[in-house]
Amino acid sequence: MYSKGRIKEFYEKEAERYDKTRRWFEKGRFAYKERKLYSIFLRKRGIILYVACGTGRHISYLVNQLGCEVIALDLAKNMIKIAMTKLSKAEREKVHFLIADAEQLPFREGSFNGILCTRAFYLFTN
Repeated sequence: MYSKGRIKEFYEKEAERYDKTRRWFEKGRFAYKERKLYSIFLRKRGIILYVACGTGRHISYLVNQLGCEVIALDLAKNMIKIAMTKLSKAEREKVHFLIADAEQLPFREGSFNGILCTRAFYLFTN
């Protein structure tokens, strides 16, 4: 397992090309099934914590399709910067970004109606 510092450094550098190297996540059945699960398990019009949001691939869906308010956090500032550029002004009003460590969340238990974290658990030691 890499240190948190090395993981952060990697994703700070990877941010600029992150979406280009992961385009297939947005194609066809994979994206459809993934978002169908979100619509089943995440409470509509709720407050969602999006842990390790990366470049914000799901934020617009959560806001526009599910009507959620989103707290999006990531360890890498550059990932969040890119995520912010993808949102319209109206979407940005329902999203709050936070640079934070997913293993040391600054929230009280029960603060959210749902939590979303995809493809990041392998990066956490705890």
